[in-house]
Amino acid sequence: MFFAPWCDHCNALKPEWAAAALKSDEHEHIPFGAVDCTHNGHLCIKVDVPMYPTLKFFDSAEDVKGYFYEGHRSRNSLIEFAWHPARHKNEIAREANLAKESKLRDEL
Repeated sequence: MFFAPWCDHCNALKPEWAAAALKSDEHEHIPFGAVDCTHNGHLCIKVDVPMYPTLKFFDSAEDVKGYFYEGHRSRNSLIEFAWHPARHKNEIAREANLAKESKLRDEL
């Protein structure tokens, strides 16, 4: 999760994110990281964080692009996504591309 401490949406998501991280540690040990973009702006720019909170999944440590998670923000949805990202990856990528295309059309 990429966040800013002053962001109300980020603060609302933190308990769900923390609960998902704890549950993940108990079973699959899939890391759920949190990056404060007010202190790590260079990283947030590098991985294309457009707003707060931004949730992204990275396939590996070398994956700097990642892909956006835009599903439900409940702990169960976050866990389901983390445990089975391939189920969601194509759908999420398609939705992200459609959003970018829409934004480009709006700018024209």
